[in-house]
Amino acid sequence: MSRLILTCKDLYGNNPKGIIDVSLKHTVLSNSVSTELDADKTLVVNDLEPGLYQIQVFPSHYQDLAYFLRINEGVVTTEREVLAFRIKKIKNINFPLYQTLSNELKQVLSNAKTNVEGLGGQKGAALYNNLDMVQKAGLLNLYTKMANTNLLNGTSVFSYVESLRRVRGDRVFFNVDKALRDGVKNSAQMGLFDDVSGALHTPPQGFRLLESFKTPDEKGNLQLTFFGNAQQEFIVDADIDEASGIGHIIEVIRNIGDRDTNPFDIHQILLQEQGLDTGYRIEV
Repeated sequence: MSRLILTCKDLYGNNPKGIIDVSLKHTVLSNSVSTELDADKTLVVNDLEPGLYQIQVFPSHYQDLAYFLRINEGVVTTEREVLAFRIKKIKNINFPLYQTLSNELKQVLSNAKTNVEGLGGQKGAALYNNLDMVQKAGLLNLYTKMANTNLLNGTSVFSYVESLRRVRGDRVFFNVDKALRDGVKNSAQMGLFDDVSGALHTPPQGFRLLESFKTPDEKGNLQLTFFGNAQQEFIVDADIDEASGIGHIIEVIRNIGDRDTNPFDIHQILLQEQGLDTGYRIEV
C-alpha cells in the first residue's frame, strides 16, 4: 500500500484560506477517497492502491484543480499544489505607493503628451492614484512584462515608452519612440517575437494599423500592436494573453463575447509561470 501527502499554498507561498474538498479516484479500480478539510491543513491519505488516480481539488476561495497522478507501490508521494485566486473571492488589492514605483514608470506617468483618456489631464502621482484597481493592475502587469522583455540590442521594450494615452485592465495604449517599431521588427527576425495579425485591434482616430507582434511565451505572452500617422508618430496597443495557441483562440472567442482578459489572472500567470512580480498583492 502507498501514501499520499498533499499540501496547498497560495500564489505567494502562504497558507490558503477557507476549506477544500479533495477527491481521489483510481482510473481502473473502484478505489476512491473524498474528504473536506481546512485549506491550510495537510491531507494525508494512507493505504492507497498503486496506479493512476484522478485528483480533484475544490477550494472555497481559489480556482479548482484537476489532474492525474500516479501512485507507486509502497511509496510516499508528496504533492504541493499552488492555488490560484478565485476572482470573485478577492476582497482587497494592496498596490504599491506611487513613490515606491520605479523611476522609469514614474517618468512615463509624468510625461503625458495628451490627456490620458478619462483622467482629465492628470499626471504623475495624481494620475496613478486616480486609476481604479483594474486599470492600476493592468498598468503594473504591462510595465512588469515590458520592462522584462528585451529586444535584440539588449534594451527593454518599456525603455521606448514615452507616455500613456489610455489605460484599461486588459490593455494599455502608449505613445512610443519610433525606434521601438524597428527594434521589434529586427528582434522578430531572430525569433524573439512572432509576427501576428492585429486585425482585432482598432487604431485611434488619425492613426492606421501597421503590424502586430507577440512574444513566444506559452502563457502570459506580450502582444504589441503598432499604429502610425502621417507625422511619424507611433502608438502601441500593448496587451498580455493568458495563453498562446489554442488557449489564445479561446481567449479571443471569449473577448468577442465582451469578457475581457482579467488583469488579476494575468498577475497570477506572470508570477507563477514567469517569476515576474508585478508589485501588488491579492487578498481573499
